[in-house]
Amino acid sequence: MFYNHFEIPFLNIKHYDFDAEIVRIIPEEISREHKVIAIDKMNHILTVGMVHPEDKNLIEFLEQETKMLVIPFQISLESWLEIFPTAYLDKEKSVNYVG
Repeated sequence: MFYNHFEIPFLNIKHYDFDAEIVRIIPEEISREHKVIAIDKMNHILTVGMVHPEDKNLIEFLEQETKMLVIPFQISLESWLEIFPTAYLDKEKSVNYVG
């Protein structure tokens, strides 16, 4: 199947200040396995960054598990690898991702 990656907006998460409570909406194991991270939540809408946003099965799985509408954004593997090691830290222990 041909996939046009321009249909899903790209988001640079390198300088994003993550909220640990929102990040934990997606279990760490799922985030690690699928290179996905919860970015923001508003009402019943969850914005996620995905290295592979064409993975419709993962989006459907996340919607079923979270009971929210999942809006995917393309993120780079490089950014995900930089953010992931500290994204699941407790808020008191976490650092701002600005810098």
